[in-house]
Parts: sequence; C-alpha cells; structure tokens
Amino acid sequence: MKNLIVFIFLFSSTGLLAQDIENAGFKNVHFGFGMALNLESLDKEVAKEVGVASTGFTLIDFRGRLSLFKYVTLDLGMSVSQFKDKLPFEEAVIYTSGQLSGLPTTAKSEIVSGSLYYSIGGRVPLTDRLYLNANVGERRYSASRKIPECTDCNKTEIDLKAGSYLRGGLSWMTFEETTVGELDLLYTYYFDKEFISSISLGLFVYF
Repeated sequence: MKNLIVFIFLFSSTGLLAQDIENAGFKNVHFGFGMALNLESLDKEVAKEVGVASTGFTLIDFRGRLSLFKYVTLDLGMSVSQFKDKLPFEEAVIYTSGQLSGLPTTAKSEIVSGSLYYSIGGRVPLTDRLYLNANVGERRYSASRKIPECTDCNKTEIDLKAGSYLRGGLSWMTFEETTVGELDLLYTYYFDKEFISSISLGLFVYF
C-alpha cells in the first residue's frame, strides 16, 4: 500500500510538474471544498451477516481539498451513508414533542452511518479541460442500528470496515482568474473487501 502511494505521488509530481503550471488564474496552492453523490456496494455475504442491504447511497459527502502545483491533490472528507436495514428491531417509545407528545407508539430501527477519509493523488491532462484522476486513500467507516431521534432506545454497533482504497476517473475543470471548478466522475475500489466499490459524481470549487 505504501509503495502504491509513493508511486502515484511520484507519477503526479515529476514530469507533470515540469509542464506549464502558471496557467492563468492557477496558483501553486489551492484550498477548496465540494460535494459528491455516491452509489456504494458491499460484499453480499458480509452485508447478509450484518443485516444490511448490499447497495446503498452516500447522500452527503463533504470534501475539503488542498491542490498543490495543479496536478497533485490532498483530500480530507466526511460523508453520511444510507443502507437499508435488513434486520430491524422495533421498540415501544413515547412522543416527547409535537401534538402527539405523551402518546405511546412503536418505532423501527434504521442504519445510521458515517465516514471520515483522506486521499492523495494526481491528475493527468487529456485536453485543456478534461483530466484523468488517480489517488489512494483510507476511509474510516462506522455504523449502528438504532431508532433515530430516540435518546433512550437500544443501539447496536455494526461491524463494517471500509479501509484503504484506490480511486480513479475523469474530471472536467474550468479555470477562472481566482477560482477553479471541477466536476468529477470517479470509481473507487476497496482493498479490504467488505466494501467492494463505489461510483461517485462530485462537484468542487477551490480558490
């Protein structure tokens, strides 16, 4: 894994950096942010074992980016995923607010999950606007089965790991005087095999 990181870093920061990095509006260092929508897939046997659907969505994926010398990127991010609960539990609860406050009801559990991740990599220009992306990273994933908005209900931790990954794809970029815009279509492959892959569409702006 370390060798792969070193390879991509050297690949993206040697010959490419010798090219003209003084394009109009592009500083050596850019800070930015973005959002992405992901379609994720889990190993079917693992998903069955922990009682969740083998496919899900990441509806919120906020990513901060440090862009170095135009072709090297370092991303730090957090995301919230949604997988259907295949082994939900029910629990008696009481409304604590609204018009039904004080009345009993029954609530069903859901999967609540989130991630923190980082990646480093580079991009190769195919045209003036179209770039080929490649990066490697690590994702820390946590999930639990619980009833949302219930403070005293049961909660079960779900043993799922995302781990290290390799991500590649295409980026369409626009360069303005002080701003860079980027639209990404990326495929992610996970090495640890519990998460298999994801496809993401992201939009980023950095300054």
